[in-house]
Amino acid sequence: MKRTTLIYAIATALAMFGLLGCGTTNKLQSVTLTPTGNGGFVNLQGEGATIQFKAVANYSNKQGYDKTNKVIYTVTPMGDYLTSDTTEAPLLAPPQTVLMSATGLMTAKEPFVCSWTDFNYPNDRVTGDPTFGKPAWFLIGSYKVVATFNGVESNPAYVAVASAGGNGPNGECGPSS
Repeated sequence: MKRTTLIYAIATALAMFGLLGCGTTNKLQSVTLTPTGNGGFVNLQGEGATIQFKAVANYSNKQGYDKTNKVIYTVTPMGDYLTSDTTEAPLLAPPQTVLMSATGLMTAKEPFVCSWTDFNYPNDRVTGDPTFGKPAWFLIGSYKVVATFNGVESNPAYVAVASAGGNGPNGECGPSS
């Protein structure tokens, strides 16, 4: 066998092993969903307020890839909201109250709601009460957001809504950011 033919055969064999990758694959392990610009607490505060979500696909090779515009978002109402007469009613299903775009942007929309209640109401309205003006906020409802990519669901993110007035002092809804 000629030396050039032998070198060519060895080079071809090495190339084939390189293409096979020695049996390693990069499998999708998880999807991480995070609201951008927020430190874990998410409150959609104000009429037309927005929150941008980011979805990252995590693979077995320890690489993460932004799939924000490629995932399917599911938004589920959990719990109640405070009606204008300060009673509680079940949160409405999207696209009412919140709208989630295919790009991960959640927007507060009509009908506007308050998913918080002032636990001190109406006691903090009594003249002379030392807690007057100091609401004790309690979350009574939120929207659960999940992103799905290639059949893998993300961790859930929960979003409180304060797009309408509530029963806090001066009609406030929920804690300030």
